This record gives sequence, structure tokens and C-alpha cells, in this order.
Amino acid sequence: MSVPLHCFRPATQGFVVGLLLAIAGCGVSSKPDSASVSPPAHGVLKTEEWVRSEAIMADATMAKRSVRPSPAASNAPMSEAYPPGYRDEPREQYQALADNPIHRVTETPVSTFSADVDTGAYANVRRLLNQGRLPPEGAVRLEEMVNYFPYDYALPTDGSLFGVTTELAPSPWNPHTRLLRIGIKASDRAVTELAPANLVFLVDVSGSMDRREGLPLVKSTLKLLVDQLREQDRVSLVVYAGDSRVVLEPTSGREKAKIRTAIDQLTAGGSTAGASGIELAYQMAQQAFIPKGINRILLAV
Repeated sequence: MSVPLHCFRPATQGFVVGLLLAIAGCGVSSKPDSASVSPPAHGVLKTEEWVRSEAIMADATMAKRSVRPSPAASNAPMSEAYPPGYRDEPREQYQALADNPIHRVTETPVSTFSADVDTGAYANVRRLLNQGRLPPEGAVRLEEMVNYFPYDYALPTDGSLFGVTTELAPSPWNPHTRLLRIGIKASDRAVTELAPANLVFLVDVSGSMDRREGLPLVKSTLKLLVDQLREQDRVSLVVYAGDSRVVLEPTSGREKAKIRTAIDQLTAGGSTAGASGIELAYQMAQQAFIPKGINRILLAV
């Protein structure tokens, strides 16, 4: 006897959904739900209404499981979450500076010199070249690259604030002109003559610092400074990410091994809570304040 196919449709649907429910229900509590629907009597094929009700109940059960935090996840620290497909892109920006024009000495006989010497362009260009990249035009600042190197200029001998060294040479591109180089060097003070220093380093250890030119660069720089510390100097180390904490209480410069150990344990991860870190850094600075000394908070981000 032939049976119409549509007679098996509810049974087929019930079998498929029942199999899915059996798989999804692994590990789910077997306690009855107050809103559950009574199953049909034994031997009765499941109707489409019963199949739909079972599917709704399964979705609700799985939703409850998905929002239930695991013990490990509840105790884990919060970290920066990046969307799928996120890729960090270079965000360096440089100001476009026009070249200085040539002035006639008869019209503008006065030249000015900056007392503030910057040397960052040389280190920045070196970093880009070591990464196999050509530096952008705005990153190459000639005056900062020239000032990066020490020169054997004459020191002032008459009590002046700075000494002046001049040198005149023919211009290589125009034999009818001359180039005048003017070197200025301020009087040097020996490190031993400086007042005791109270230095508080506030370091950003959030997830954004987890890159080669981030926290690793800061750590290597701090270690270079450790070699310059004197016994009368004091150093503190405060970090901030999701929260802020003191890594190193005010410590004498003679305890260099202890300071390096504190620097080595710094790791990056988490969000950024800069405000609390600044407050904590000021507390450390006040705790180790040196009257008439060099009291500074240095922020590394």
C-alpha cells in the first residue's frame, strides 16, 4: 500500500529536530522548566507545533548557558578587545615644514639660534631605517640630526654662559660665496655637582604598548639611565593599565640590581587608566621629595 509522502513530513521533522536537541542538550541540567510543554503521548507522531516548541525551549536553554560566566573567565583581567580583522596601521604624522629661504645679508643681517637643542630626529630616522623603511620627508630634520653628535667646541673661559666657535670655508657649489659655521656650546656641569634627584617614572603598560617601539624601548631606555644614578638619587616606578600600582618604592641609586629587576618584570596588557596612575606617581614623588633637589615625574607612553 502506498502512503502519501506528506504523511511522513511531521515525523521526519521531529526526528531531525530531536537529534539536534539531543546534541545541544549534552551537559544541560535535566531539571524540568516551569514553562515546559508536555510531550505527546507515547506512539503519537510529533506535530509541527510540538517541533517548534521544542526548538524554542532549546534556544532559551542555550542562551542561558552562553551568558553564564565560567570561574576562570570571571577572575581573568580585562584586556583590550579588538574587532575581527583589526590590523594596526602606522599613525605617525609629521608637520610639513617649508625650507628656509635665502636672505640677503644687507636686508636681514640678524640670525637667531635656539637655545633648546633637539636630537630626536636622528634616533627616529635610525629606527625607520633599521625596520627597512625609508623615513618620510617630515621625519628628516637636519638641525636635529646635526645636533645629535657631540662636537669639540670651545667652552667659555670668561664666565660667560656659552662659548662660540666659528669656521669659514668656500662654498662647494658656488666659488664666489662662503659658508660660515657657528658652533655654540654651553658650560658643562659635572654630574657630581648636580643636586640629588628624586625621579618617578610613570610607565604606560596597557595593551597599546605591546610592540617593539613601545614597552621594550621604554625598558631599555630606563636601564641606560640606571647606570647614571648616584647613591644620593632616588627612583620610583609606577605603572598603569586597567589599574595603577607601584612597582618600585623610592629606592637609592646604589641599588642598581633591584631597580633593573623591577624594570625587567614590566609587561604590557589591558586597558588604560592614566588618571589613577598620575595620582599615584605624585604620591611617590611627595613621599621621596628632596628639598632643593631635582624632583621630577617622567611619563613614558
